[in-house]
Amino acid sequence: MNASTLLFGILFATTLCAGEPQQLKPVDEAAKDPSFFIFRARLIQAVSAKDTDFLISVLAPDVLNSFGGNGGIAEFREMWNPEDPKSEVWREFAEILSMGGKVDNEGGERGFSAPYFSACFPKELDANENAAIIGENVRLRKEPSANAEVVGSLSWDIVQVGTDSHIGDPEVEWIKVTTLDGKKMGYISSKYVRSSIGLRAGFSYRSGRWLITSLVGGD
Repeated sequence: MNASTLLFGILFATTLCAGEPQQLKPVDEAAKDPSFFIFRARLIQAVSAKDTDFLISVLAPDVLNSFGGNGGIAEFREMWNPEDPKSEVWREFAEILSMGGKVDNEGGERGFSAPYFSACFPKELDANENAAIIGENVRLRKEPSANAEVVGSLSWDIVQVGTDSHIGDPEVEWIKVTTLDGKKMGYISSKYVRSSIGLRAGFSYRSGRWLITSLVGGD
């Protein structure tokens, strides 16, 4: 299994957030709203082409960029600098849009939340202490090394992680995890571990068109 296959080759379920209580299997409900499905396809094209004009044109005027800022398009541009082809916004959006999501019609607006592991993460679990494995038969190792003994495998499991696990830090290669039932413990390559409060996107249908209403991380 490699990262490109993982991120862009997953076959998503089209039902509600699925899986056993200790799993969070991939879900994509975009087809439930054909207009959003079409919008997302166009946005994926724009992100691939690094089309700044299109991206800016589909930002909501009050787009949420952080939980401490004022929001808005000017703030988005300052944070992400989408005019730069090397901006991280292109990589981040490409990953988010490739990983499914869930229809979210709370608040009276037609909406969609992505990626699936953020939209579907069990609310009763502490997002700072638990995370999702985004892969099937991902090797669990005894030590944080690719040469370490394999002690098991995990498939779409929700796992316990330390509050200092630094999920999402590009310099962290391994995450220590424990399954919710406590039966498996070891290290997983960080590219297969995702926090539900990592960077995520929200979309809403307003005045006859779909808009990006948030691109935010944290809680």
